[in-house]
Amino acid sequence: MYKVGEHCWSSQKCGCQLAQHVWSKISTYQDYVFYQGRNPFDRVVSLYAGHFVDINGVMWWNTGHESTLNMPHDQRGRAIAQRDPKKFLGFAPESVCDYTFERFVFEVLNKNMTTNGDPHVRCQTIGAPDRKFDDIVLLNSLPEAYSNIVDKIHGLEIEFDFNELKKDSGVVTPNKHITPKSDLNDLDAAKVTPQEWWEYGSFPSKYSCFYKDENVIDRVQDLYEKDFEFFKEYDIYCNP
Repeated sequence: MYKVGEHCWSSQKCGCQLAQHVWSKISTYQDYVFYQGRNPFDRVVSLYAGHFVDINGVMWWNTGHESTLNMPHDQRGRAIAQRDPKKFLGFAPESVCDYTFERFVFEVLNKNMTTNGDPHVRCQTIGAPDRKFDDIVLLNSLPEAYSNIVDKIHGLEIEFDFNELKKDSGVVTPNKHITPKSDLNDLDAAKVTPQEWWEYGSFPSKYSCFYKDENVIDRVQDLYEKDFEFFKEYDIYCNP
């Protein structure tokens, strides 16, 4: 977690780029601070989608590396394994091809990683300030939640067009991890391999389908225990 602006804190995998675009230069004399976060269940699926599966084939593309989009699956699995999985997750296997979400949370992630690892991986609430936040905004509540925040900060007059905000902040440019979504919600998604996701060309629109197994739910709750406890302090009870 880090300070985005005078009135906002956020964290990686929580729409922090969007938060920074909107709130980094807004400052008033009002002592009002909110946190823009994300349901931990959704956040870990997003981590898996963007930094392990990479349906768009854009991982490291903006640093001059070849896009993996049109590579044969075996080659693609090996290429991706050497990028974010190795850098952020200490991933040692040769390929990501057979690593379902279920295997990802049990075999790749661990408590040390979610406590001391890369900011994309560790608990989003690590580094929180000593003060209590005046409000918590969850990513899936945008853009309406931003309008509610503006209403609470006296003197601000801002109207939000969320689609335009995404364009302006750069989160829809080709080198970004915006995973395509479609109606694949009947899948037992935790058991689908990356190479099967590449064939589908999208992820389910509802991330709840990754949590049909109670063991997967329990595992994520254990890995991100600090985040769940943080949200409970604000009477926010996160469900898959």
